[in-house]
Amino acid sequence: MAKYNITSTLVSTVLIAIALTACGGGGSGGNGSTDTTAPVITLNGNATENITVGTVYTDAGATAEDNVDGNISANITIGGDTVDTATVGSYTITYNVSDSVGNAAVQLTRTVTVSTVASNGIVTFVAYTVDDSTTNNDRIYIVRGNGTDHQDLHPNIPSGGEISAYSWAPTANGRMAYLGDVDIDTVDELYSVDPDSNSRVKLNGILPSGGDVIDYQWSPDGTKIAYRANQDDFGKVELYVVDSDGQNLEKVNTTLVGGGNVEEFLWSPASSHVLYRADDSVNDQFNWHVATSSGSTSNQVNVNLAAGETVTSVRWSPLGSYIDYIHDLIGNADVDLYIFKLSNSTNTKMDTFTFANTQDYEWSSSEQHFAVGLQFGGVSVYSFDGSSVVNISNIHAFEFIPDTENLVATQFASSTQFKDFSIGIYAAAGSVINAQFTYAGNTLGTPQNFSFSPDAQKITFEFDEQNSFSGGGIYVYDPNTNSAINISTIVNFSALDQSDISWSQDSTRILVNRLSKILSISPDGSGLVDLATSTSAASAFVLHDAQWGGNNIYLQRNTGISAVFGDILKVDKNGQSPFVIANSGATHAFYCENTFCFNDTAATFELSNDTSFVTYKSVGDLTSSAGDDLHVLKVDGTGDVSISIDLDPSLGLRISEYSIQPVN
Repeated sequence: MAKYNITSTLVSTVLIAIALTACGGGGSGGNGSTDTTAPVITLNGNATENITVGTVYTDAGATAEDNVDGNISANITIGGDTVDTATVGSYTITYNVSDSVGNAAVQLTRTVTVSTVASNGIVTFVAYTVDDSTTNNDRIYIVRGNGTDHQDLHPNIPSGGEISAYSWAPTANGRMAYLGDVDIDTVDELYSVDPDSNSRVKLNGILPSGGDVIDYQWSPDGTKIAYRANQDDFGKVELYVVDSDGQNLEKVNTTLVGGGNVEEFLWSPASSHVLYRADDSVNDQFNWHVATSSGSTSNQVNVNLAAGETVTSVRWSPLGSYIDYIHDLIGNADVDLYIFKLSNSTNTKMDTFTFANTQDYEWSSSEQHFAVGLQFGGVSVYSFDGSSVVNISNIHAFEFIPDTENLVATQFASSTQFKDFSIGIYAAAGSVINAQFTYAGNTLGTPQNFSFSPDAQKITFEFDEQNSFSGGGIYVYDPNTNSAINISTIVNFSALDQSDISWSQDSTRILVNRLSKILSISPDGSGLVDLATSTSAASAFVLHDAQWGGNNIYLQRNTGISAVFGDILKVDKNGQSPFVIANSGATHAFYCENTFCFNDTAATFELSNDTSFVTYKSVGDLTSSAGDDLHVLKVDGTGDVSISIDLDPSLGLRISEYSIQPVN
């Protein structure tokens, strides 16, 4: 720090003031002024630094600027902790400065974390459970992807206690919720934790003797949790909603009959209401109700039931303004389709079906239209502003195209043969937007299960061809060119279905993943690539768990058809340019417990939702937990960090499940 002579400085200040007064200077109105503006400090480098034990650390310092004195960086006082790079810990460095008249700048700080692992820049949390095969005691931990802030979420779990379910909030950087008998053995309770502060709260209220929390669901916006528990009455399972931090706990169900229970529940898309099923008036006669998440109101959804009648197929509309359901009438073969309007709690009967021939019914994504299939072909499209209903004849299967009011629909091209099928696009008003394209000729079968590419410009559907060894397969329809292809015949898979295919993010490639083959193909049928060939795999059977991450494909490859170690690979959307993210020889990225790795939980990895990094379980010994730990690394193959605790093989401890906190 610079030193000042207080006496000389005071004299100089007085003389300057006299001179300014004499000449009429010194600021606005000639009354003089005082410098009250503090200088500003700016850090060089980052406000947080992560280094490894033994690393040489040199502080980057800071600069300071004052409105009168100018650059006073040389006067900055650096204080706080001394960074000991030989000792794991967090160190805070402080930066302070004042100008020549004593105005002090706002203090800045830098946090330096010294850890035993190299930082890879990944600060998102990963949760994992450790299973004790001796005591059947599961523990749950969370840790950042760089290996720091490792926390046992619930220490001192009693012998026999376990985490029975856990999940991250569905929104970015949210809390963790978990359910288990972790305080009292055999008593399941619900908890949530803020991973940044490790502040844990119990979400449920006080339970009676023998009471338990049964299950729970996050609200879609991640702010609340609904759960079922016999909390107020041991003889009744009821529904509760609580803020994720434990505030504002409310029972939301209506009064239940003696012995009545809430059997199931479902959040509205807007997180404002909870739909639930309960025998509220008569035991074993279950009505559906909708309650506000605050518990202020609860209304019956379905029409009143006679003895023996039931309600099935209950769904929220896309935006949560309506609920549709089927009322199964007693004593006849008919069922009624109803829509319940949330805003005024009214029911509208849309149609009556034969029970054995219940038709499709679908919402447009805007909720402006609702389409109901007719029993003998055709569809009625209702406008929910009350302005119209349009009947389109000869429709077999249909679905609204996302973010439009248009329908994709199939129909019999020949009403006399009932064999030739065509597909096209209809407006909600009934007009044809695309001419009908015949995709199957003189063939008995059933078109069904529409699915859309991410840009909704292409449509896949299954055609269940009868009396055919091939089974029909998957068609890809392009409305822009009014053309369709059967990709099942191109990839040579019989009876290919929707679960076997997935789209790249840009909608230009389809990944086909079916048992012994993993293929990439363009939606027009061109550019077929066998990933076993493009990745130089010894056999198609050694590739598995293929999935899209944006426009890249991530998958695993074992190095032979046996219980062996393997790699995690990334290839481009065309199945080319294989890149090893985690190599078996160096990290033992996974192993297969069975011959082909099928249905093998050991041979899995998880990709973060922003596709920036992966988590995988590394196994050093197939017969014990020696070397069994969890790793995180970037998808470019750098920054591999072991983030889990060391496991004692003699205790029978193994890492079981793991999941990544959603990120922005």
